[in-house]
Amino acid sequence: MRSGGGRKVLAVSMARFISWPRRRVPPIKRGMLGMWGRWTLTLTTGVSTLNRSPSCSAADGVPVRPVRDVWVTVIAPSSRCEAYKCLISPLAQLKGHHQGLSSRPFKFLVKREDRQRDARRANRGRGAVAFAAMRVISEGVRLDLDFVCEHAGRPPGRLTRRDIARALLAVPTGQALVALPDLRRAMLAAGNPLSARFWDSAKATLASIEMGVATVGDVQRWLEATGTEPILITRAYFVWPEEGERGPVASELHDRLVAHLEDQVADGRIDPDRLASGDTEAREVYEDIQDRWLISPLPDGRVPGPAVNDELEEGLFATWDEEEAFALSELRRVLADLPEPDLPSADLEAAARRLRALLDEPGYPGSVLRACAGIDGERLPEDDTELWLTVAAGIASPVSDLQDEDAHQFWNLDAELSEEDAALAALCTIHHADWLAAVTALARRGPGVLASPERIARFVAESEDIDVEMDDPEDLRTTEELFTSVMPLWIRLGIVDERQILTPLGWWGLPKALELAWSPS
Repeated sequence: MRSGGGRKVLAVSMARFISWPRRRVPPIKRGMLGMWGRWTLTLTTGVSTLNRSPSCSAADGVPVRPVRDVWVTVIAPSSRCEAYKCLISPLAQLKGHHQGLSSRPFKFLVKREDRQRDARRANRGRGAVAFAAMRVISEGVRLDLDFVCEHAGRPPGRLTRRDIARALLAVPTGQALVALPDLRRAMLAAGNPLSARFWDSAKATLASIEMGVATVGDVQRWLEATGTEPILITRAYFVWPEEGERGPVASELHDRLVAHLEDQVADGRIDPDRLASGDTEAREVYEDIQDRWLISPLPDGRVPGPAVNDELEEGLFATWDEEEAFALSELRRVLADLPEPDLPSADLEAAARRLRALLDEPGYPGSVLRACAGIDGERLPEDDTELWLTVAAGIASPVSDLQDEDAHQFWNLDAELSEEDAALAALCTIHHADWLAAVTALARRGPGVLASPERIARFVAESEDIDVEMDDPEDLRTTEELFTSVMPLWIRLGIVDERQILTPLGWWGLPKALELAWSPS
């Protein structure tokens, strides 16, 4: 009955997802991925908290700060944290949503790199900008023409505006500003002067970064205005993987697109000076060229956009499978030390009878349980145990989406989430670590223990089975909110009673259901 290898169909509430408590199942970095329409998504974190800068404004974007801070590149709206709300700046401009985006589901990609905390504090206010996936060069590097050539892998006569811009962003902004006049003179002497508008825009951008007023969107826009930088998010919402995350296919095709854009600049179809000045028509041409290239077959028959997405999906699914396998091994390790509960046959029979009737009913919660179990017009298992465990496992790892796709358009930012959508979004957001901590805590305590969302959030925070850092009350509230969507479904299955007390059936079945959810078969 279960299909899809336990991979979750990702339909997440952005506010909840972006506020995910910061913990992980060691030693694998925590992550979340899934397919949502044509989107492949991932969330990866380490132990440290995401950067919540108090100086963010909801309309402007997140200030670009010194490199030795914790960096998060986010393409997502969120009503929970103003710092996250504004990180959507470039995408909000593309979609025309300029004022505080709501917490409705959206597509996003989160990546981040941690810097040592001591170094971060010691160097706050100075240092380079870690923008996108570009690696930061040591402060001891001399920014001159030789460095730029080495950084770009080209001789001086072939350097482009993009090459110069990336080199400037790869060193501390103060150093870049000091070196800018000499670099400009060196380029002039090499017979490749570039334009005065480019150099002026470089000076203005670096100065705004140094003063702490530039946003990620500002810097990205300036980089794209070089005319040969692939757009971060296209109008068709294609997102390039970060430089350090690209596989062989994405790396090759990204380089091909850069070369294609360079040809377009050389032919005069793309005008970098007009882009730098904010010319709307020039920007339209620039975006059209990239959109067409991404959907046009190459001589070898590959279509760039889908080829990149296919490679990314393979890698994401491999990471997901690895993490799921580790979580399963941890679950089995804990259960091996606990007594095996007896099967409450009468309770299971009664629960299965109610469940069969519920799965035949339209609307919530039957629609959500059908999606969780992957039941799409199929005949239900005749065996009560198989049916009950399949549905219970689906709550922990939903297998499919809601059947009526036209009625559940998560990309519609103007529509409110239905009860079904919100419930499935919450289920898909709960991480392996949450389930592991919650289920093992209940298995140890046995029937009669309170299993309310508040209590489960506390179980997760105090668990010794996962590495937890939930010192922020918001973390507890987020976990509590997620499991609030679980409770009505658990009550229908008889896992907990109306008072949210763990039943003998829940004590027997929850560990088995979680094991089934994470098993490859």
